[in-house]
This record gives sequence, C-alpha cells and structure tokens, in this order.
Amino acid sequence: MKRNLLILAPNLSDYEGMVNRITARNKNVTVHYAPDISGAYFLCMCHEMDVIVLEDDGQTYETNQNGTTISFMCNLRKIPHYQFTPMIMITPYEDMEFSAFRILHCYDFFTDKSEKKLESAVNQALNYKTSKFIEKTILMKKEGIIFLYPVEDIIYVENKNHRVWLHFKESKTDFPYETMKELQNKFTKQDFLQCSRSVLVNKRYILAIDKGNKFIRLRNGGHSIGITQAFYEDIIRELAYKKS
Repeated sequence: MKRNLLILAPNLSDYEGMVNRITARNKNVTVHYAPDISGAYFLCMCHEMDVIVLEDDGQTYETNQNGTTISFMCNLRKIPHYQFTPMIMITPYEDMEFSAFRILHCYDFFTDKSEKKLESAVNQALNYKTSKFIEKTILMKKEGIIFLYPVEDIIYVENKNHRVWLHFKESKTDFPYETMKELQNKFTKQDFLQCSRSVLVNKRYILAIDKGNKFIRLRNGGHSIGITQAFYEDIIRELAYKKS
C-alpha cells in the first residue's frame, strides 16, 4: 500500500540519509519535503500524509507569519483524516514534551536528531494504520444499476453534454445528468475542488497550479485542467494555509 511521508524542517538535507534508507527498503513510500509551514499545509491538502515529521527549534517558523509548528499541528488535528495521523516532533525544548503528547497526541518526541532512533520511529509509524484506510466510495446510478467507485480512483468529474463523466487513469465513464450542486454533495470538498462551472478535480491528483495561465496540472501523465477566475481564489484558499 502506498504511503506518504512529510518532513517539515528548515534544513531538509539533514534527513536525506534517513529518507534514502527508508525508501530503499520500501518502494511504496513517497517522501514530501517542506521547508516552511505554508508549504507543509499545501502538501497536506494535496495529499493524505500517513506520517509527518516536524522539526522545530522554537524560532524558525516564528518569522514567516504562518504561525508556529504547534499551531500547524493543532490545525491539522481539526481535519478529520488527520485526527490520528502519526506525528513525530523534533525540538531541543524538553518542556514541549507535555504539549506534544497530551495535547497534540504525537506518535513520538525527540530532543535531538538521533538518526537511528528517528528512523526506527518513522518506520514503525509507516506501518501504523489509521481510520483513513476505510475506503471512501462514490455511489453512482445508471439504468437501475448502482456503481461504487473508490474516491482515490477518480481523477476528476466533468459535467458535459448533459452527462456526468468520471475520469480515471486509463478510462472514463458517463452517467445521467446531475446538477453541480448534487455533485458537490457527493464529491465533497474534503476530496474534490471545483475549478470551473462543470469540473471537480480530486485533490490527490493535483501536481501544480499555474497562477499565470490559470490551470491545474495533474499527476496522470501531465494532463491539465483550466481554472476559471470565479473559482481560482477558492482553490488557493483551500490548498494553501491561511493563518486564522
């Protein structure tokens, strides 16, 4: 099963050795790096992280106006599929241990960058299964038959020519017309974003957003979907962290 590991740290090169050993043993692990909190938020909204490693010296993230590591972790815990995600915290401040375990429910806590201990904790956490592994499905009806599709298989949904089209990696299929409001109730904001009057895109497949040309680049072989101006700000707001 594919696993996503996020590392939030000011100096990402410190973790290259550990990451190389982990990915060499487990080809299903994809590692995402973020040098700042806004970048980490963006990655967490685009992908469902299975393990999050956070380094905080108590000062690094104070100056970028995106909050602290603690506020970042607290906000993630408010999102349903991050309520139980293993988080591993690294900080030289021992007095943060109480907050890490009792408030943030960290999987582990370190006051130094001991590669051996950290690597062991990450490997254990990658094997930890949370409630997010209960497969989400979308129910569609056609000609009296009910079809169930895993959310992670649907790249985007298109309302076109009075039909609803579900696009997958290597195929697409159509269903009777539904209004966008009906589709939004089915394909919720937790998993899908509306990028035009007729298209909903799965967050899992967003690779990049081209601000200048207003389109989303997807992970399925470079395919792109246009963003209309009416939905652009909503997409940025959903994907990028905005301090409350």
